Amino acid sequence: MVRIRVRPEREITEVDPGVDLPIETRPLPELPKVTRLRKKRAARKKPPRLPPVVEALRRAPDYQRRIATGEAKDRADLARQLGFSRARVTQVLYLMELAPEIQRWVEGLEPTTERPPVTERQLRDLARRWPDPDDELVELERMSGVRLERDADREAFAAGQA
Repeated sequence: MVRIRVRPEREITEVDPGVDLPIETRPLPELPKVTRLRKKRAARKKPPRLPPVVEALRRAPDYQRRIATGEAKDRADLARQLGFSRARVTQVLYLMELAPEIQRWVEGLEPTTERPPVTERQLRDLARRWPDPDDELVELERMSGVRLERDADREAFAAGQA
């Protein structure tokens, strides 16, 4: 059996295991430079994409309508019809529990090549943890740094409560 040693000088040496004398030494073939490949990939421009949460929020009213009209008897039936899991249908429907201002803000997000300001998961957690819409807005502003305008009706109602 022949052992092969690769040296940092970019050459291969075959060594007989019984004798520590090289059988043959030859240069390694030139390998593609990883840095060149990385530069090429970085130079490619990705087309702007709509944040996935926008698409999910746009599908949610349709899911609600299908269940309400009896097209699907429940979330599990709707999931079977769509080819999704029950959990995924529930996740999308959670987005409908967000404050209307947040829903309008998400629907207004533009296509981008950057990371979106918030993820779908963050918004679902927001809807579950903060049942009060005003608390949702405050938490979203804290999370993403985005300042949203509150509905005039909600502000008038809050002023009357105070």
